[in-house]
Amino acid sequence: MISSGIFRRYEEIAGLADAAFRRLAERHADLVRCIPQCADCCHAVFGLFPVEAAYLRLHFDQLDRKVRRPAVRRARRARQIMDRLQERWEMEGISGDLSDERIPCPLLDEEKLCILYAHRPITCRVYGIPLRIQGKARVCWKSGFREGTSYEAFDMDRVQQELYGLSRILLEQGMPPEGVPRSADLLVSVAWVILENAGISGS
Repeated sequence: MISSGIFRRYEEIAGLADAAFRRLAERHADLVRCIPQCADCCHAVFGLFPVEAAYLRLHFDQLDRKVRRPAVRRARRARQIMDRLQERWEMEGISGDLSDERIPCPLLDEEKLCILYAHRPITCRVYGIPLRIQGKARVCWKSGFREGTSYEAFDMDRVQQELYGLSRILLEQGMPPEGVPRSADLLVSVAWVILENAGISGS
């Protein structure tokens, strides 16, 4: 059983991310170009910390089966693409990066809408504004932000440190639920979270 305090703190962090996005979107209305159904960020593969995976899995399992089933199928397709890429890179002896590939998120439905939008990961909440990741500035290529110009940036490094800390607490409480990695520094994809115990989620 996961302590409700862990998820409350996670939701507080998500709320801070939302507030930062709103603030920067208002300050740079001409540069932040996120619009409904853009979905560009929904084609980027990224890792979830255990606390994010647990939170996402909790809310995914609460969706109607008619919504979950197509998501499980999309997750299987996404994993097949990732597996093929990994196999090709191994055969070619190169070090590929899934984050550079265009693979649709399983939570993105046919209408280009997120089926878990209210509970989406923090990475999704801040895409479109300047970010600080591993000490470097990152921006969405579709935005109007340009290199050589100074902007306030959302500190993802700090957020990830806190997510790591919450994940350690979660794992120290005991066996994590299905779809959650067993190590605080092991990041997993959305597809991985959905497909763990998919016999239940997709039934």
